[in-house]
Amino acid sequence: MAPEQYKCQMCGATFGSEPELKEHAEKEHKKKS
Repeated sequence: MAPEQYKCQMCGATFGSEPELKEHAEKEHKKKS
């Protein structure tokens, strides 16, 4: 079974954990939520 993927809605990059995705979004896209 494949590991769960968290996909960035802005660029399509995928990450193995939600914290990684959030860190990416903050760094790369400056997303405020």
